[in-house]
Amino acid sequence: MYKKAIIILCFICLSLTINNHVQASNNSSTTTNIAIIDIKKVLSSSLAAKSILDDLNNKMVEYQSEIDTNSKALQTEQELLKEQSAVLTKDAISEKQQKIFHKLQLLEKDVAKKKENLQSAYIKTLQEIEQKIIAIVQDISKKNDYNIVLTKENLLYYQNLTDISEKVVNLLNKQLPKIELSIE
Repeated sequence: MYKKAIIILCFICLSLTINNHVQASNNSSTTTNIAIIDIKKVLSSSLAAKSILDDLNNKMVEYQSEIDTNSKALQTEQELLKEQSAVLTKDAISEKQQKIFHKLQLLEKDVAKKKENLQSAYIKTLQEIEQKIIAIVQDISKKNDYNIVLTKENLLYYQNLTDISEKVVNLLNKQLPKIELSIE
């Protein structure tokens, strides 16, 4: 019986202590300032993002030209082999077909490698832009006392929140107007 009374008394003291802490924290007026950012809008308006897309498109055109040239050369070799098939031995034809097939495999590997390099360079460069956006958002948040910045894409509903997207775009375009797409 004595143990039950002590346990009940401990629970009462604990709940009073917790209640006092909750009231004290409610009395200290900490306000939460929330801002939102539209990342899609920032990226689509960013000069740096536009520059990497231009660089990417230019590199794709360059690669496509190289691929077309190599592909036409292989087609020419194949046609030449067809023309020569009447005068060549089966072993010579087989050897030339293997060489053409090997060149085709090398071309396919080259295409895959170039595609991978473009993707890797694009992702790396985009991450650099995202890091700059994060730094700008942090700077704006500190200057304007925002405790939380949420992306607009992750909100189902919001009202009366400050949209800092335009500020971010303006600062990003000033601080990072162009970025080079570095392809390995």
